[in-house]
Order: sequence, then structure tokens, then C-alpha cells
Amino acid sequence: FESALVGKQAGERVEAVIAAAQAFGPVNPDNEQRFPRYQFPPDLALSENLLIEFADASGYKQAGRIVRIGTHDVEIDFNHPLAGKTLRVRLHLLDLRLATPAELEQGRIDS
Repeated sequence: FESALVGKQAGERVEAVIAAAQAFGPVNPDNEQRFPRYQFPPDLALSENLLIEFADASGYKQAGRIVRIGTHDVEIDFNHPLAGKTLRVRLHLLDLRLATPAELEQGRIDS
């Protein structure tokens, strides 16, 4: 995404096609996992495409999407929803500024 913005100025419009490998990467079959149904709260209405937040033992959280609900298990896809997809973006750059040292350290830029 960033490579499409190199050399652009405020006020410019940009259209770009970003291949899956340069965007969110390919779909990784290892990111699809099955969990026993009993591990889900009984009051949770399970449905396909429902996004659920999971946390591992260290507290790391990640969203997963239900792809299949079986009699005994639930299949969850932890791939990014845009993994494996070519992105077509159309942007209008309203303003540009340098990132602050704190933003560079955090790896994000907020307005």
C-alpha cells in the first residue's frame, strides 16, 4: 500500500492494485482450526461468518470467523478477511505529514 503513495502530494488522487502477496498475504490453511462445541458459551448463538475474539494463555487476542458448525465441533478461520485477495484502492490524499518519533516507534500514525 505504501509503495503506491511514494512521491505523491497532498491533493492527488491515487488508484492502485495491490496483489495479495503484498497486501494481507495468501490464505494459510494452518490458520483454520476446529474447536469442540462445548468450549463455546451455551448462550452464544453460533452462526457462520460470526466473528469471535479468542485469547491464548498469554492474553494475546485474535479474531476468528466461524466457517462451519458441526454437530461436535466448530471450524474457525483465523486468516485476515482480506487474505488471498487482490486489493483495488482509490484514494484522495487530503494531507501529508511526517510521522512523529512516537508514532514511528508504535508503528502507527493517528491524526
